This record gives sequence, C-alpha cells and structure tokens, in this order.
Amino acid sequence: MAIAFDSSSNYGTWASGATITKKHTTSGADRVLIVYVLSNATSGSDRCTGVTYGGVAMTLLTKNTFGSGESNTVYEFGLVAPALGENDIVASFSPNVVNGNIGAISLTGAKQTGLPDAFATGNRVDQTLTLALTTVADNCWLVGACANRQGNTVSAGTGTTLRSFDNTNTFSGMFDSNGAKTPAGSHSLIVSRASGTQTFSGVIVSVAPSEVTPTPTTRRRRRTSHAQGNPMIY
Repeated sequence: MAIAFDSSSNYGTWASGATITKKHTTSGADRVLIVYVLSNATSGSDRCTGVTYGGVAMTLLTKNTFGSGESNTVYEFGLVAPALGENDIVASFSPNVVNGNIGAISLTGAKQTGLPDAFATGNRVDQTLTLALTTVADNCWLVGACANRQGNTVSAGTGTTLRSFDNTNTFSGMFDSNGAKTPAGSHSLIVSRASGTQTFSGVIVSVAPSEVTPTPTTRRRRRTSHAQGNPMIY
C-alpha cells in the first residue's frame, strides 16, 4: 500500500506557557501522525517534555537545539494509528516556553511499526537548508520542519512541498516529499529563506510504507482417473 498525504495543521499564532494545544484531524487507513514542535527560549534548552494526541503519548523521533545566545529547539514526534477524527495535540514544556508553536502532518498507507524509518538534523547559515537522510525502506515519504531565527520567509525547494507554517510564514515551516522516494538510499528535502545570516536549522524523518500481505494462492493438484486413464485437475 502506497503512502498518501492525509492532512496538515497550520502553526497559527505563537504561544507561551506550560502547554500549547492545537487541533488536527486524521482519516484513512494505516495512519501515521508527525508533529513538529518549536521551543524558542532566551535561556534553557530542551523545554518540551512531551506531546500527546487525543490523550495518547507520542514518541520523540528527533530534535535539534541551535542558536548562539539563545536556546531554540525543534522537535519531531510521531504516532502510529492516531485516533480518527479531530483531536487535540498538546505539547508540554518545563520550564514554560517563551515562544512556541506546533505543526502537524498525517499520512495514510504507512507502516504501523518501526517509526521512523530514519532520521537526521541539519544546520546552515546561508539561505538554503538541505535536510538529508538515508532511507532504509523503499518508497518512503520524507517529513521535515525548519526554524529560521531571523524571521525571514521560508519556502519549499525542489522536490519539497510546504504543508504547515506559522501565522506569517516568516519563521518556521513543515514540509514533506509529496511522493515516495525510490530506491532506498540518500534523499533530501530543500528549504529556502529570503535572507539571513543566523542559524537556519531543521529536522527530518522518513516514513516507510505499510507492508503488503501476499495473497494466498490455490494449488491445483493433478489426479488420474483410473477408470479412463486420463489426468484430471481439481
């Protein structure tokens, strides 16, 4: 079964406090949910203590702390078989996040074990950020996100689709490959910003397609009719 895009949820307005809550809606079979969290703080790192969807704990897939003089961290959390319909994504922080946000992408046709297939992080100080990894399974989708400290508009590069972004699309974005990557091996998402010289950072994971169960075949046996001496197939 091939992976397909299900839905995405925009980051919207930035928030502060012990928790941030956003809504996301899922549908379809063999679902996987990927949530991006950005914690933008003036001191202290790794503030996100966990994320839930519909009250179910998500798994931290990868994170990237960056910045000189600040402690910004980007995270990707994942959940297989998330609850159908509209549910709350709740990210918790300790100490309270100063500025934080959440984005989400859900996919169908995804493998229900072994999430992620692979993961990586990336950092740049110029205008193009390439988030590269080496997929293990054939026909994976890539899902990534970036944070841009200088607040310059982010956009999708070649082979990359923008799915979710903050309310002004000037600081962060969430992206995917909008298609399967084949064969397994080195693949990437490319994100650009208008300008800037400070850190441009991101995270990326790959999601494997669901495994196809072979259809049983019926064996045909040959027997001989003793009465007529002719073979019969049944």
